[in-house]
Amino acid sequence: MAGVGFELKKLFKYNGLFAYLKAMSYSTAVAIGPMVLCISVLVLLQLVMQKQKFAYDDRLVVSSTIVYAYFISQVITSGFCMVLSRFTSDKIYLNDKKGVLESYYGAAAICIPICLVSAALLYYKSPLSLTLKAGAYVLMAELSLIWLLGVYITAIKEYSKIFAAYFYGFLGVFLSYYVMLKLFGAMSCGYVIICVDIGFFIIAVILASSVKDYFKTDNLSGKIFAFLKYLDLYPGLFATGLLYCVGLYGHVWVLWLSSHGTSVVQTYRICPAYDVPVFYSFFSFLPSMVFFVVRTETSFFEAYRSYYNSITCGGSYKDIKNARENMEDATWTELKKLGEIQLFCSLIFIWAGIFIWGHYLETGLMNGVYSTLVIGAFGCIMMFVSMLLLLYFDDRLGAFLTAFVFSAGSVLLTHIFLTKGIGFMGTGFFAASFVALLAALIRLSYYLKNIDYYTFCRQPMIKVERKSIFTWLSESLLKY
Repeated sequence: MAGVGFELKKLFKYNGLFAYLKAMSYSTAVAIGPMVLCISVLVLLQLVMQKQKFAYDDRLVVSSTIVYAYFISQVITSGFCMVLSRFTSDKIYLNDKKGVLESYYGAAAICIPICLVSAALLYYKSPLSLTLKAGAYVLMAELSLIWLLGVYITAIKEYSKIFAAYFYGFLGVFLSYYVMLKLFGAMSCGYVIICVDIGFFIIAVILASSVKDYFKTDNLSGKIFAFLKYLDLYPGLFATGLLYCVGLYGHVWVLWLSSHGTSVVQTYRICPAYDVPVFYSFFSFLPSMVFFVVRTETSFFEAYRSYYNSITCGGSYKDIKNARENMEDATWTELKKLGEIQLFCSLIFIWAGIFIWGHYLETGLMNGVYSTLVIGAFGCIMMFVSMLLLLYFDDRLGAFLTAFVFSAGSVLLTHIFLTKGIGFMGTGFFAASFVALLAALIRLSYYLKNIDYYTFCRQPMIKVERKSIFTWLSESLLKY
């Protein structure tokens, strides 16, 4: 994403409040658009439905449907997004757009049926209406497409169009709600989900159109599953993306399935005492994700590129040494700056949880859980950035181990601390985030100290293309 970061960084050079707000809006849309949109839609829908005198149980059904669609779609696509990021980056580096658009079609052709199976398993015995079930599946599929499109929009320089996609989608949700309310006089939960579907459909269409225009070639190759070979070439990438996603939400799932969870219309499991603090604590991710794309990644990438240019362009030993030292300094300096920004934001969010939206955290217990989760989110975002830096150095093993520690810790430590009592809710996520952060920093430090060895001595003398089941599957599917 460094390329898009450089372009977004230019927007902040213009003076004036409007220019700054414009730059922040574009940066937010590119970096974390789906997350911000889902949160915004969820919050405003609850307010609108409350004003429309919807029963509490109906509001719970709508919010649970959106949350489950968000979680399931991200779990389904997380591994593919990581692989597609590598595939697309390689293509862009080689200045070869052929096959990039096809990879989106191929990933979508895989993820959409998985969404259908997931929805069927979730709603098979559910007493919810058929309208709501169908709407929930469509939402799950649309979110999956938007997650996949997020890989490609980082290469597109049309930030106004990207921002417009999310803005029009947001408006589409509530305009369709207003129209349906006027047409039918009353709204059911199923109709509300259809309104959400309309909004997200607008987003998917605009983003897909932009991606298609940017990556279009004279003729599509038809090899939509060619990217599957990357699952054999880089098997750890898929697992890294999936494990990180499991770690991010695993602690929530443990609470849902515990004795503290409750059932919603025999379909969903939720834990309000934990879900509400989690929801508000995840807001604290947003500033650092934008800062990482605009500042941290771009500053690091300049030093990173200088180091490898000194090697590939025939630099002297002194040039390589100086570039390596500058890269090490830039890595730790930018991580430190990001940590300071995130720590400041975390403290602001803890304060806001007490004095601004504290009335939503109905008990002292929920306030305590919220504060614990916000600090845990600090460790989580720093771990995630460190993991991305490992991937920059092609340390796929280090990134995989970090994601594994995080996911295993999020699930196991949450379960262990929960046995100590309800007062320990959130402690598992907190502990897992910082243990994984420590593991990532140790690995990053080790890798940087030995970067010359990994650069010069660990590269293969003869390139051997790895072929396994996914290569065979890719080649078999290309025949049809």
